Amino acid sequence: MTRAPSMSRLGVIPGDQAARLRAIVAPSRDPAASRLRIVTVSSGKGGVGKTSIAVNLSILLARAGKRVMLLDADLGMANADVLCGLTPARRLDQTRALRGEGGGAPDALGLADIAIDAPGGFRLIPGAAGVARVADLRPEERLRFVRALEDLDDHADALIVDAGAGLGPEVLMLMSLAHAAVVVATPEPTSLADAYALVKCAALADPTLPRKGSLGILVNEAVSAAEGTAVHARISAVSTRFLGFAPVSWGWLPVDAEVGRSVRRRRPLLADESKSQFAKNLREAGRVIAGHLWGKEEGGHQERPTGVWARLGLCRS
Repeated sequence: MTRAPSMSRLGVIPGDQAARLRAIVAPSRDPAASRLRIVTVSSGKGGVGKTSIAVNLSILLARAGKRVMLLDADLGMANADVLCGLTPARRLDQTRALRGEGGGAPDALGLADIAIDAPGGFRLIPGAAGVARVADLRPEERLRFVRALEDLDDHADALIVDAGAGLGPEVLMLMSLAHAAVVVATPEPTSLADAYALVKCAALADPTLPRKGSLGILVNEAVSAAEGTAVHARISAVSTRFLGFAPVSWGWLPVDAEVGRSVRRRRPLLADESKSQFAKNLREAGRVIAGHLWGKEEGGHQERPTGVWARLGLCRS
């Protein structure tokens, strides 16, 4: 398995992270009053179908009656709009979440201001594409980005975050905010190794994720249920041995030619009434995730605090 980099190299400081955040930003509302649920979709390596899963999961939750926003936070390489057949006029780098000087001006755009309607009933917050500066944020810019998420409490019940691939500090920061952190892996050995590395780094950055069952694996491109189960079992076995916990299983998705055709059409698979095996399995994964997010309301369980600032330990006791 790939050796995960240290937390200091990643810019994540578990011991005093909350104290540093308190010194720079102050929440403006009661975090406990938030109803927003955050789901991050990330992966150890690219090319595993992460963005397609995030888009179609957004459609599933929207059709379940939730107000859903999808934040394309694959910083610098955003393409959720391409999969949805959209051409955004404004993108993430034009908002106060990522603007430098003057980003806090009263007329600066918030994340909700640039959200656009997407096929399937959710709203897309388009990410920055081809902007190198956005892909490597400074610590204070990461904090401003987190602060901007607070404003979405009034606009959505669920925020799906396409958090990008790899072990970067932005990915780990977003996973630490999540009520459900979905790590996408495929049966390829490189994907397995990198998925484990991401699970390890995320658990070190936020130990509450594994304790509350919020960090898990969604297997994509499996040829059978047996292979999907085996992929999760391999990652779980290594995690149990070296990290002391097993990531939950969010389910498995099959190899399906319909997915590729939907990408080429630039229309999400579940925007139409697909009867494919991929659609069927993703609906089941969506039910599992929804149950975790909304507890008894959706047939699952939810214990983690709900506010964005609660995700980072900034609730006042």
